[in-house]
Amino acid sequence: MRHNRLKQNVGQPPRRAPAGEGAAPQARAHFLDERAERWMFWAKGHRGPVSGDDVRELVESGALQRYKEDRREAAQEYAYEALETDDRERAHFLARQALVFDPACADARRVLADVAASSHIDRVGQLKKALLDEEERLGAVLTEFDGRLSEAVEALPYLRTRFDLACALWAAERRPRALGHLETLRAQDADDAVGARYPLLMARLHAGDHVGAKALLDDARTAEAELIVRWARVLERVLAGDVAGADAAYDALRAEYGSEAESLASPPPAEFAFPGYFRDDINEYAALCLRMLHWAWHAHDASAAWLRSHASA
Repeated sequence: MRHNRLKQNVGQPPRRAPAGEGAAPQARAHFLDERAERWMFWAKGHRGPVSGDDVRELVESGALQRYKEDRREAAQEYAYEALETDDRERAHFLARQALVFDPACADARRVLADVAASSHIDRVGQLKKALLDEEERLGAVLTEFDGRLSEAVEALPYLRTRFDLACALWAAERRPRALGHLETLRAQDADDAVGARYPLLMARLHAGDHVGAKALLDDARTAEAELIVRWARVLERVLAGDVAGADAAYDALRAEYGSEAESLASPPPAEFAFPGYFRDDINEYAALCLRMLHWAWHAHDASAAWLRSHASA
């Protein structure tokens, strides 16, 4: 199944509110809004969406110059640049620069876990250590904002680190532990700022939890019209033993997407590819969800056999 068939909003992590025009120089693409929120929180203790007027006021006040002198915030700026570049060598360099200013910078450590880890297990170890350190640093924030962590801008790197750790555990074939981290993300942040909902759906299907999967599929925030969700619905019905429901949903999909049916029916690759650190890139994210769905179908002999028989019919 090719992810370019997916609509561009399939499972996409929700964007932060736009900062508007007049943003400070060098605030770039993906993390522009988060940067603006972080600036405002540092300067005035204000949380929530930041307007263009707010940013202009910060720039004109000179507050951002003092912001750059804060070593922890300087490190985070380097980390944002590392996350936004497509050049892995430059990402590596920028992440190292970030750690000079703040050795505990979670986003920088996430980049290094991707570009410099020697194995899946090494990556897991690096991310686990980063997560534990971030938990210790943010203890009071994690308690105060539990269930709505994305309202605290300083907690977003923590959420991204847990998401990456879940993905790394999945790639390392530590599937129950990966599922546990995805469940924790759902509990910690109802707004799902990092997009854990769809990987969690696939992980529940992989574990055979059709009840939990159905709860996610029936949630109004899960886009039923999206192709990946429709395929997940078929698998959920198969696991639930609803043959008629599975047949009807599958037939409708196969009529539109025959090649995807054949692709899913083929066994997944021997190794699950690690998706890389979170970049808020829709294609990378969609590919991750599709890989997890493929593995979920073939995690159960009955569902794999069902799909093969229907694809060849």
